Amino acid sequence: MAYDRINAPNSGEKISFSNGKMQVPDNPILLFIEGDGIGYDIMTASKRIWDAAVAKAYAGKR
Repeated sequence: MAYDRINAPNSGEKISFSNGKMQVPDNPILLFIEGDGIGYDIMTASKRIWDAAVAKAYAGKR
């Protein structure tokens, strides 16, 4: 099966747990599934909103 719309990140770190607490690096790798049908359109728009929210909340550090 071909995955023509998957873009693996060139950099990033895994989110991990230590002593029962989540450790989120400044450049975490996150997975989201676009789906089919309308899912692709919704995820494309949503990703821009999420990226803008994270940039504002973390002043560009994440």
